[in-house]
Order: sequence, then C-alpha cells, then structure tokens
Amino acid sequence: MQTFTDTEGRLWNIKGTLGAFERVKTSCGVDMLDLPTTQSCLKQISDVFTLGRVLYVMCEEQANYRGLTPEQFADGFNADVLHAASEALIEEVIFFAGKTCARRCRWPSTRRERRTGRWPRHCRRESGASGRRWTRRWIGT
Repeated sequence: MQTFTDTEGRLWNIKGTLGAFERVKTSCGVDMLDLPTTQSCLKQISDVFTLGRVLYVMCEEQANYRGLTPEQFADGFNADVLHAASEALIEEVIFFAGKTCARRCRWPSTRRERRTGRWPRHCRRESGASGRRWTRRWIGT
C-alpha cells in the first residue's frame, strides 16, 4: 500500500486490489493492468484530469468516509501532490502486476520449451557469465 499527503495534510492510502483496478476501468475507462510495460499505463494517465479521476476512484472509500466530494478531493492537489500521488499509484500498479506476473510465469518444463524459448511475453531468458540459465524476470519497467 502506497501513501501520499494532500495540501490539507490528509494522508491518503492507495491500495492496489483487483476490485480497485476494476472500478478504475469501469469508471474512468483506464485499464491500469494493461501491461507489458508501464509505458502503456503512463500513456493512459498522462492527462492530469484523468489522473485525478483515477486517484479519486482509488481513494473513494476514504473520501466518502471524510465526507469529501470529488471537487473537494481535487482541491487538495497542487503540482507537488499530484506528482507524489502519481508516483504512489505507479508503484502500486507495478507491485501488483509484478506479483501476478510471478504467479503466471512458469519454468519451461520440456527441452523443446527451453530450446525455443516459449515463455510468456513479460518474462525473458538471460545469459549469465556462467553460461545459459533460465530466470524469471519482470521487464515491465
């Protein structure tokens, strides 16, 4: 869970869950988990107004608990807060996607798979100094 503080001194928690990312997708039309790279994620939220809507949806429960409307939530943002909030959001997306990637990846089970390199797109084979070796590595950065 990542946090940021707005201009009013309120602490906001960004918790990356499947439900939260689904709410963002249905409310804002932004698929935060559309990755092979984080660049596609960054392109989707490059507009500051879209980023503000995404942040509100991610923090909506907290805003409702504090009795804030979306406009009051947005009034707590200046350039520095927006930068810190976007960094927290990106880190949470990367953390969530990295965990799910590690579960989706599997070691090549047959010689043919090892020879042809049939791995998921987000994993790759690396060669080390000691020769060939297979590793799971997230390349969504």
